[in-house]
Amino acid sequence: MTNNNWLKTLNRLTEVNLDNLDENYIKDIEDEFNELDLISEAKSFVLYWSETRKLKRWKFAFRNWLIKSKKFKEEKYGKSRGNFKQFKSSEYYRSEEYNQKFKDNPRANHV
Repeated sequence: MTNNNWLKTLNRLTEVNLDNLDENYIKDIEDEFNELDLISEAKSFVLYWSETRKLKRWKFAFRNWLIKSKKFKEEKYGKSRGNFKQFKSSEYYRSEEYNQKFKDNPRANHV
């Protein structure tokens, strides 16, 4: 089992009971959504559900949250572009490496 700080974050909700949590659920979440920052997603989930909403099936709701987050990131950044946590396109396009590639490209002389 990996770092489960995301579980500690989820435990802030009164509806969450970690005592009867299945190890397979934890492993499935960590394997299926390994490209997501589970701690950040758990914080967003807790913030959303801590208002006036009432959770009935928190495990299902959290998994659904992650599915939608993964889909959103795939649409925003493109599918199979690697790990979303490491995807920092704006930093790359401002880097010296990119500027040098751009200068060396003969088709980029129009700029």
